[in-house]
Amino acid sequence: MCKAMLETGITPDFITVDGAEGGTGAAPVEFTNHLGMVCIEALNFVQNALVGVGLRDKIKIIASGKTASSFDLITKVANGADIVNAARTMMMAIGCVQSKHCNNNLCPTGIATQNPVRGKAIHVEEKSERVKNFHKNTLESFYELVGSMGLDDPAKLQPQMLKRRSPYGGLMSMGSLIAPLKPNALVDNQPVSEVWQRWWKACNAERFFVSDDYILPPAEVKGSEGINR
Repeated sequence: MCKAMLETGITPDFITVDGAEGGTGAAPVEFTNHLGMVCIEALNFVQNALVGVGLRDKIKIIASGKTASSFDLITKVANGADIVNAARTMMMAIGCVQSKHCNNNLCPTGIATQNPVRGKAIHVEEKSERVKNFHKNTLESFYELVGSMGLDDPAKLQPQMLKRRSPYGGLMSMGSLIAPLKPNALVDNQPVSEVWQRWWKACNAERFFVSDDYILPPAEVKGSEGINR
């Protein structure tokens, strides 16, 4: 996509990164268990790719994936998200009971259905007040956390302010675990990791492909988490 944007000069206003942990309770189990990347890892990938080709300032990044608390907002904003989406928690604020009937039009609460009779189960005035309160309180908690970190603006959040368990058991900052690319590193042939070199060479504006020449040997991905091929 980045190479296509560079070749055509066409860039989207935003890219939404929807993590594998998202989705409804009606999603196939094999999909929820095995497809896609965790939102934070995917977010870092998109952030680095856009920075590496010099397009980050032209495109907003929206992150979505099991956003439930103010700390979830902190994590995603610190890792590059301009906007954070929340769906599941808003549905639960409306009254979702996770009956896993989202896909068959039989939602008992009337939330995930096109059936006008079932839709009457939602008391709009009451439920809208619950959603408003949930959103308001989550944002208040978010700004409290930002302030407790000594910051006066969420834009000052950085990955190194967050800790994550490393593959070897110790706590490390996310900034240390995931090395950021420098602006225009990919297009200017600046030194980048071998992984990024291979990804960049493996794609073109028409398609992305991975041939035998670009498959990483096991030693190079040892300790990596959430890598999907």
